[in-house]
Amino acid sequence: FGGDEFLVLCTGETKNALLAKTSQLLSGVHDLNISHKKSKCSDRLTLSVGGAIFTHFDILNLTNEELIQKTDKTLYKVNDQGRNGILIED
Repeated sequence: FGGDEFLVLCTGETKNALLAKTSQLLSGVHDLNISHKKSKCSDRLTLSVGGAIFTHFDILNLTNEELIQKTDKTLYKVNDQGRNGILIED
């Protein structure tokens, strides 16, 4: 979606299912142990996941840009808390 950001759209998933899937992804990236010498926060590649659960009403009444902005805010919260984490908000 951006230089180092990816956008994934999932439909019909529960928050717990999304947390499980993203936790597996975070763990998989960690296990790869990819060096990241230019990083200011870690010597290895890490992953930050920000997500949001939207109601059918939200999807019908918000623009795609508004939906993305709401989700992007959760990503910034993860990064503000030290990165390498997951936050999915309702």
